[in-house]
Amino acid sequence: MSQRIKIVLLVMALMLMASLAVLATPIITDVHVSDAVNGVYTITAKISESSDSSALPSKQVTMLVYKQGETPSESNIIGIDQVASDASGNATFTMGTDSTTTAGTYAVIVGGEDVDTVGSPTAPLTLGNTSTGYKISGTITGSGNAAVTVTAKVGGNDVQGITVDQATGAYSIPALADGAVASVTIAKKGHITYTKDITISGADVAKDVALLCGDVTADTFINVEDLSAILAAWNSVSGDTKYGDGSADVNGDTFVNVEDLSLVLSNWNKTSANYPN
Repeated sequence: MSQRIKIVLLVMALMLMASLAVLATPIITDVHVSDAVNGVYTITAKISESSDSSALPSKQVTMLVYKQGETPSESNIIGIDQVASDASGNATFTMGTDSTTTAGTYAVIVGGEDVDTVGSPTAPLTLGNTSTGYKISGTITGSGNAAVTVTAKVGGNDVQGITVDQATGAYSIPALADGAVASVTIAKKGHITYTKDITISGADVAKDVALLCGDVTADTFINVEDLSAILAAWNSVSGDTKYGDGSADVNGDTFVNVEDLSLVLSNWNKTSANYPN
């Protein structure tokens, strides 16, 4: 199901919940929006019986955040999610913002399964300029021509706008707020994956990364298993059955030979712990 269809269905569901008061008794109360931490807002609510306020666990609760004064649509919705309420009837959502999020006032609506009355916080959510200028950048080096992937999360949310130049290895992770802790992952076939938490302290961070080559089995440890994988594909070329997916072709020259073996041996017994902080 496409994101557009999911949005339409959830919006319709929220509107239907609000119109079926005579058919349902649950209500949504205690909707709160916390202050953002690293651009991430936490939204909480409670689903309970309207008659006696008893909590309703394991109910599906839906959150929708969209531009105040507008009809919800794909272009103005910045947050949409559905979770199950806990044993106390509480539902917790997280919503990330970044440099692409438009400043303005946003309505927050929380509905739920068979809900009589949807809930909202006492005031709409107001977002200022979410653009930030800090970035993590540098150059990634390794062996061979396999593609490099760079991902980052802040508060469990994916950082958007990351760029990687496959020809030069230059990368940039943009739009990070002061104090943000970015969990950065850099991966390349045949290399130990680099994973580090990097804190922004009021300035850009320069971080060059030299990937450790020889992790044929992708277990973040270069050892006898990688050596065995090289030998199993020894003297094979791209297209041979023994060549397989090419994971043993560490230097990416389409031929598994002594050069690949040398790369494994050069980083023998190294693990992800060998990456500097």
